[in-house]
Amino acid sequence: MLFGARNRTLYRDFAGYIRAAPARRAFEILVGVAATSTKYDGLVRCKVTLRDFRFRQGKDVHYAFSVDREWLTFWFRAPALKTGKHSSAQLARDFPSFNGNPNVGNEWTVKLYSVADVERLLKHVDLT
Repeated sequence: MLFGARNRTLYRDFAGYIRAAPARRAFEILVGVAATSTKYDGLVRCKVTLRDFRFRQGKDVHYAFSVDREWLTFWFRAPALKTGKHSSAQLARDFPSFNGNPNVGNEWTVKLYSVADVERLLKHVDLT
């Protein structure tokens, strides 16, 4: 379910910001998945130059993605990693961009360039 529909113009703004058509389509698919999710609330936010979308369960953000010109960066946040459901070895195999060295916030990232990347991601993450 999408949370904060009053920010709905941000969806158009984010889509317009993405130059690469395959990445824009990947964005549309992820937002569509969020809109129909029964597990997560989708929250779109823009803070200065950071354009991000969060998948929340209650107050916890399990996943997020940020919008860049050529790709989306998908974040596995600490609450998702604590579940033990994700394999760094499998993510590294499926995503050359996988960052398995958690950043300061104990998060992993992968870059999504296309719908095929989103489809591969959804084999690792159940966002429904």
